[in-house]
Amino acid sequence: MTYPLDLDLEGRRVVVVGGGRVALRRVRGLLAAGADVTVIAPRVDPGLAGLPLAVCPREYRGGDLAGARVVPAPPAQPGVHTRGRRGAPVTAAHSVTRSLRPGSCG
Repeated sequence: MTYPLDLDLEGRRVVVVGGGRVALRRVRGLLAAGADVTVIAPRVDPGLAGLPLAVCPREYRGGDLAGARVVPAPPAQPGVHTRGRRGAPVTAAHSVTRSLRPGSCG
């Protein structure tokens, strides 16, 4: 199964920074595509409870994107793109908001 970007995410690590309604919508699609999802956010939408994912209940930190294949960052947190590239190597990952740009819970 693929996510709407036509990426094969089956078993791939995907980090979602933010835990609101936008994150919930993205997480549902990512899980349906077979992704191994980690959400990093100090607060998460109650709809995320019970879904098969990991939640890091804190703010994003440099290095959180290590090993991620895709990082859909909410538009309200555009700095994640820059911090992610400096924070740790992200092999073949893409940060996805309105465009596709290259870019673990520690």
